[in-house]
Amino acid sequence: MSTFPAGTIVAMLTNSAPPGWFACTGYQLSLTEQQTYPGLAGLLTNNTTPNLAGYALIGSGTVTYPDDPTAISNPYTFGAGNTCGTVGHLLVSKEMPSHQHYGYGDHPTVNGYTWSFGMSSNTTGYLGSGDTDGGNCLYGSSYAGGNVSGNTIDNNNSNTASSVPNSSFSLMQPSIALNFYIYGGDPS
Repeated sequence: MSTFPAGTIVAMLTNSAPPGWFACTGYQLSLTEQQTYPGLAGLLTNNTTPNLAGYALIGSGTVTYPDDPTAISNPYTFGAGNTCGTVGHLLVSKEMPSHQHYGYGDHPTVNGYTWSFGMSSNTTGYLGSGDTDGGNCLYGSSYAGGNVSGNTIDNNNSNTASSVPNSSFSLMQPSIALNFYIYGGDPS
């Protein structure tokens, strides 16, 4: 009799499964293997081992993380056998802090509106080309990032806010890859 129950998953450095163990690669048990290891076959969906390539194992259940304000009212539930998480993430605008970019430039009058605010460069040391153009003023771009709240300084329509790049970044922690194997249980 084994000391492991059927369905026990372990990580091993070996590339071949020991007798009675099956690779967690989405391997489908043969009819003979299903009959030999009925304890495991009864635990698997479609008699197929979970494909754990690229996944880390976490505990199943419901948890509220104290440093996540969203989870306080909406706890996370991790169901046994379900996958979660992602290797990379595409940043979307609402995940960025609300911010505005500023810069000095000429202050033309367009449709009766003079595009300037704050202080003239005459008094702040930003005199422009050759330190001779004193007519520059501070401009603000439109807002980028998440929701704007509180006091805002906005020289609207002078949109210099850049869009979020359409590429993802890695969320993967430094890791070492091992092979996962699932135990078939005692042969019948």
